[in-house]
Amino acid sequence: MEYLLVGVWLVTYLALGLAALPAAAWLFPGFADRGAAFALPLALAVLGVVGYLVGQVAFGWPALVAGLLALVGASYLAGDIDIDRSRAAEAAAVFTVGFLFVVAVRAFDPAVHPIGGEKFLDFGLLKSLLRTAAAMGTLAPEDMWFAGEPVQYYYGGHMLAALLTTLTSTPGRFAYNLALAGFFGALVVAAWGIASNVAAAQGAPRRFAGALGAFFAGIAANLQTAALILLWLLPSGLASGLVGALGLDPEVAGWTPADFSYWSASRVIPGTINEFPLFAWLNGDLHAHMMSTPFTLLLAAILFAYWRTPEAEVTRRRLLVFGLVPPLAGFIAIVNTWSFPTAAGLTFLVLTFAPTRPSTLLPDRVRGRLPDLARADGGVTAGTGTEPAESDEAAADAGLGDRLREEVLRSGIALGLAAAMLVVGTLWALPFWLGTASGRSIGFLPGRSSLGGLLLVHGAFLLAFGAYLGRRVGQDLRSVEQPLLTALVSTLFSLAALSVPLYVIPLPAGSGLPVSLVLLGAVLVTGSRLDPFADLSLPVLLAPYLVLTAYAMDFAALALFGPLVVAGWVLLRLDRDVGYETLLVVAGAGLVVLVEFLYVIERAGPERFNTVFKTYAQVWALWAPAMGVVLTRLIFAGRASFDAPNADTWRTVGRVSAAALVFLTALYAGFAVPTHFNAGGPASLDSTAFVGQSHPAEARAIGYIDGLEGQPNIVTAAPAGYRWNPQAGKGAAAPASLTGVPTVAGWYHEIGYRGQPAYQERVDDVETIYTGSTEQQLELLDAYDVEYIYVGPAERNRYDGTTLGALRNHEAVSVVHQSGGNNGVVLLRVDQSKL
Repeated sequence: MEYLLVGVWLVTYLALGLAALPAAAWLFPGFADRGAAFALPLALAVLGVVGYLVGQVAFGWPALVAGLLALVGASYLAGDIDIDRSRAAEAAAVFTVGFLFVVAVRAFDPAVHPIGGEKFLDFGLLKSLLRTAAAMGTLAPEDMWFAGEPVQYYYGGHMLAALLTTLTSTPGRFAYNLALAGFFGALVVAAWGIASNVAAAQGAPRRFAGALGAFFAGIAANLQTAALILLWLLPSGLASGLVGALGLDPEVAGWTPADFSYWSASRVIPGTINEFPLFAWLNGDLHAHMMSTPFTLLLAAILFAYWRTPEAEVTRRRLLVFGLVPPLAGFIAIVNTWSFPTAAGLTFLVLTFAPTRPSTLLPDRVRGRLPDLARADGGVTAGTGTEPAESDEAAADAGLGDRLREEVLRSGIALGLAAAMLVVGTLWALPFWLGTASGRSIGFLPGRSSLGGLLLVHGAFLLAFGAYLGRRVGQDLRSVEQPLLTALVSTLFSLAALSVPLYVIPLPAGSGLPVSLVLLGAVLVTGSRLDPFADLSLPVLLAPYLVLTAYAMDFAALALFGPLVVAGWVLLRLDRDVGYETLLVVAGAGLVVLVEFLYVIERAGPERFNTVFKTYAQVWALWAPAMGVVLTRLIFAGRASFDAPNADTWRTVGRVSAAALVFLTALYAGFAVPTHFNAGGPASLDSTAFVGQSHPAEARAIGYIDGLEGQPNIVTAAPAGYRWNPQAGKGAAAPASLTGVPTVAGWYHEIGYRGQPAYQERVDDVETIYTGSTEQQLELLDAYDVEYIYVGPAERNRYDGTTLGALRNHEAVSVVHQSGGNNGVVLLRVDQSKL
């Protein structure tokens, strides 16, 4: 076990967090911990943003030194500022526990196998960036699977890992797992920070909420394992019936604990990937959707700082929104482009629902030109930004038209500002968008999730959030009779929809009018007679209708999470006893519903396979700290600060429910973590040691390539993919993936990045290099600037035992390495000057 390296990396992470503490304290002055939990994510973000920009000129030490100077400079400019040392030590301890946990897991399972994830992609990107850093080249790095071209993939997290690797002078094979552990620790401490600070702002126990937030970010899993255990305990007939009713795979009815696999919990909803953080880090991919989560939570923390900043402090609020959000959002796009729209959406929600009005961020001359803005702002005169011209009582008596105009203007301004931040964030990462990002189109109405699948994946969150928001909706209703009446009316209309065999009424033109729209109109007319804006009777009226109609039309996600969005939206807007945690709930629920209607069309999988994969990771990151706050408030509902009726009952229910949810979501870890610890073999963080064990005939040759300077182009068997099975002619482009030395055509992922024709042309050319005439071979070796030809077991089996005999007699070609015996590797060097 490489204990010294573990210590070096841990000290490095903690030192970076320490360097960022003054800047974090200045940035988050109203937080209970003075921003200590976000010091390390902030430090990593500064290194990433500055490193990327300087890397356009010279990557490596110049980019690293510039990032470190920017970090130290930011803390110096923060001035003499108070730092809570005990809270800083607390955050450091949380990070250390998370970091060491993943180090321990990876020590027994360190390998970057090509199968079972994207580890060859991630390790290849890291190695390619390290080669770029060693040569002080420029970004973007050369694509190890498409020699001669820059990578067409988001690589910001790998770039940051390469900078940390350079800083610690660590070989890449160890740095992979140490960087992986660092990103996990950063996620856990950021979740701790948001949960603890939001809870403290509401008078709830800070550490308790932080611990729950960290637990749901790093240890909790979905309910699949709990459901399998329940089915195992039930009689077989009852278990089969329950499986059928929920639309689950019939095979799960016969599951036993001996059948446990950590993998299956990520494939609950057919046709999708439903990962959660613990699975992702156990699986060991240094992948974009994992590395972006600490920065998404850092963005959420910055927006919470905006949420907490008084309206009179316009300069600080503008700095947060205009100065910090765009560069961080731009960096998030480079790390994981899938998270970029979420950054804009989260900004929109915060600007819409924050206690301060978004219009006050605009210059006075701009605000003065907007129609009736002063009135829509609640009577604030343009240019003053502080003094209301109307009393709160008068505002409360405003008519429906005024209220609607206020909502439209407020949301419209928030949307415009969020869009502007998206544009500015794009400018911060402009080289990425112009040269590295690859475009995709949008698809509509894919295959949707089943009710059972959604409950297994999101059920724990749904139960807690539903109880939390439902309780507050109930507290805001003025009487029992009116909500019962409205719910009854809505349910009757909804049941009428269920009784209609077809959901459309045919029209002469051949089009159709959904019956649900007719019923919705009837519901709204009925609700308008019940004074809906005086209280929350309208959401109560609509909820049964939305749930039943959505479910009847096969939109289970809308039926489950639509009410969360509606209830959270209304509660936030009416300023009831909810806060920032509810905004995170709404954001996550909105993403879950969105991917039931829209998806990104690409080759990574059928329909929304990859869209759900990348989106659900963001949902979990947003919901984990929200869960910490929600459960804490439910457990401590009897505290005076909550002013809750039936306090004893709610306290008991909250404690029992929270304990049950923690237990059920921890079952997966109870099975999966010991399995990884029992993987066998000596503890080590060497991610490529498996090559010598599994592919001894190629290990020395790959080691030789790894020792080459720069990034000389090589050629290996193509196409390549997840299987490294030389007997079948499949080499997985291992010499390139494990070294960062580019091959002419690597994994078929390049089809998604560059298109089928471009990739297939290279695959055909590779075949010609191995099987064509000497003249054709020389022409292609020159065209692709190939300096090394790899002839290993996969190449011989794919290309009918080729040894390139005729080509080896050419004066430009010579044998520079041979190992592994008859089934081993011959490496030929091509002298380009002699071609």
